[in-house]
Amino acid sequence: MEPDAELAGDRAVEATSEETPDDIPAEIKPKEATSIVWAGSDPQLLLDVKACLTENGIASVVAEEGVEKRVSVRPVDEARAREIIREVLEATPPE
Repeated sequence: MEPDAELAGDRAVEATSEETPDDIPAEIKPKEATSIVWAGSDPQLLLDVKACLTENGIASVVAEEGVEKRVSVRPVDEARAREIIREVLEATPPE
């Protein structure tokens, strides 16, 4: 085993990019997320959309209005978020 493979006492181990991905989005304020990229009432699809955006480094905010949920992102992320959601919606389920 390599010496840096474990933590020993106060010794710090240098993290690799796989261990600490820098594309995990930071929390954003609802006022920053002004571009609605998805709206619907399917709770599983909402979870899928949020997870895919997060995995791709896009922070989002969910707003509820009755049974409908809306996912919004920052305007700078809108085009990329829409493309990711399009891919999610067009995906065929595993057989």
